[in-house]
Amino acid sequence: MPGALLLLTAQPSLAAQFVHPSLGYSFTYPDSWQVVVYPTPGRPVSVTTSPECDHGPVDIPPSCVVINIQVLPSDQTNDSAISNLPPFDTLAIRTKCSIRGIPAERLDGDGEQGEKAAVAVRISGKQFLLMLSYFPDNPDAAKWEKVLDDLIASISVAEPEPPRIAPVTPQFPGPGVRPGKRS
Repeated sequence: MPGALLLLTAQPSLAAQFVHPSLGYSFTYPDSWQVVVYPTPGRPVSVTTSPECDHGPVDIPPSCVVINIQVLPSDQTNDSAISNLPPFDTLAIRTKCSIRGIPAERLDGDGEQGEKAAVAVRISGKQFLLMLSYFPDNPDAAKWEKVLDDLIASISVAEPEPPRIAPVTPQFPGPGVRPGKRS
């Protein structure tokens, strides 16, 4: 599932924009982050504040915060996206909400990789799943929740370009050849 992995440790200010090169969605993110696009299909796109945050969930230093953005198959719904998540370690609270007036589902709790919230939302026909993760003792939890909300609100999906059809040049038989007759 292609997506984007956002890692941050600094004071956020959503000022830069990421446009996914093949999936046609974009979002804004803090301009101090770095973007990494992996060549392997199914790997997320990473936006990090430092290279040390870009090691996957197991090796992330305690100072890092992660927002993982995935585009799910089109047959997924908000409900199925949340239902298919691995269970959180503690009692999780599941709520229906809306983002920019668009119905969404949210799960809050503690996952095994530091997940604190998951949000599923369909925007312009694409089903997104966003995961917010950080270590339990992070003193800036409210700030990271705001970054998640702002990032979701900034997601935009481009209209697909119509297929390009090459112009057809009529082919006429050469001089002295009549259509339908062979020599």
